[in-house]
Amino acid sequence: MDAKQSSRFTQIFVPLDPKDPCRRWQAATAGAPNAGGEWRCERIDDEPAGDRRTIRYQVTSADSSSLRWIDPVLEFPVKLLAADGTTIALEHIRIEAQPASLFDLPAGFRKLDPRALIERIKHSDAWVDP
Repeated sequence: MDAKQSSRFTQIFVPLDPKDPCRRWQAATAGAPNAGGEWRCERIDDEPAGDRRTIRYQVTSADSSSLRWIDPVLEFPVKLLAADGTTIALEHIRIEAQPASLFDLPAGFRKLDPRALIERIKHSDAWVDP
C-alpha cells in the first residue's frame, strides 16, 4: 500500500538539514491532529548516539515533548526519546543501496489501493454521507 499520509513516525524520521531541522519537523506536524498550540525546537548539544556523532534537539509542543538526535553526515534523525520514556533508535546503520527485490510484492499478493477501498465502501450499505 502507498499510504499517502503521515504518521507521527514519518513526521520525525524524515531527511532534513542538520543545521535547521526544526523547520522541517514543524512543517511535518502542521497538519497532524493536536498539532495546535505552542511549538518549540532548540539545539541542545552535540552528543554521540551509539557509534555516530549526532546533534541533539529538544522539541516541545502542546501535546508532546521529545529529544531527537540527528546524524549530520546522514542528514537524518537516528534517535528519539519521548517524554514517556519511549525510545526509537536506528542501530547498525550501513550506508549502501537497498536491493530492489526488497520492494517487490510477494507472489500472490497485490498492492492495496486505499482510494479504491473507500470507493467500494461508499457503494455499500455501511457508508453514511458526512
